[in-house]
Amino acid sequence: MSVDLFNLDKCESFKQPKKHQDTLRSDLEQPFAFRITKSVLKEDVRCAGSWFYMDLEIPVSSSDYQSFFESVDASVVQHVYDNRLTWFQQDMPIEMIQSFYEPSLKSNLLRLKIPAVNKQPEIPVRVLSLFESEIGDAAATESEIQIEQQQNQGRQSETKSSLAEFQEQPVTFVVEITSIRFLKTKFSIDYKLKSVTVRDTSFRETKEGSDEQDEIKQKHLQMLTEVKQTVEEQLQKLSQMQEILNQKYSDVIHTEKKLLEDSIVSKEAADKILSLTNFERDNRFFY
Repeated sequence: MSVDLFNLDKCESFKQPKKHQDTLRSDLEQPFAFRITKSVLKEDVRCAGSWFYMDLEIPVSSSDYQSFFESVDASVVQHVYDNRLTWFQQDMPIEMIQSFYEPSLKSNLLRLKIPAVNKQPEIPVRVLSLFESEIGDAAATESEIQIEQQQNQGRQSETKSSLAEFQEQPVTFVVEITSIRFLKTKFSIDYKLKSVTVRDTSFRETKEGSDEQDEIKQKHLQMLTEVKQTVEEQLQKLSQMQEILNQKYSDVIHTEKKLLEDSIVSKEAADKILSLTNFERDNRFFY
């Protein structure tokens, strides 16, 4: 597993900060999405005034995640320093800006904002069966995640206001970096939870040979059959294209061979005429 380092050069810059309620907020032109895999949910969604959040425990065993969030912090501090005169009309050393910044991780916890509708949290949850696997790795661009979500259409999914039922289970989170939030004496990055993927373990609890288990097996056998059929159709199309290309190649070779033969015949005829002409010239005094 590898996680790409965050780099503002690979995405749009943060916009000019604007007042939002009681804070200043600089939004990213295009949210930067990434995955956090094999993370364990330690607590459920919490409410803080008018918004919801949750603290996600990041795997301490993965140095990739540590490097990723360190790259986020370094990029944001540098970006604020580069825009200090434009944004705040103040010149200050980067060390001072660094002292105001709150790192992304606190005791290996990442705070995520939760989307809400009508003042209630709404979390898109996708459930995978034991036979299904996730398409992506631990990090991806926004466009890659959008493609993956299109490919996952039709899979079992729902919207939940709580994740309590998934506590202490391995869960995959799709997270977005959305903005920089400035308070009076500190600033930090806003991380937003975009979706959650969990593994459906109910299959393990069914008895061998039960109707439910047979139904699940039949469903996935049908999926494998459809995939096999699609692959065979693609292979057949490739074979047909290969035959067409081979025929075209054969026609080209035949045409070039005919032209070459005609050229050889023409050269031989020209040489013969030239030879006769030379013979007549050399023997013109004998007539």
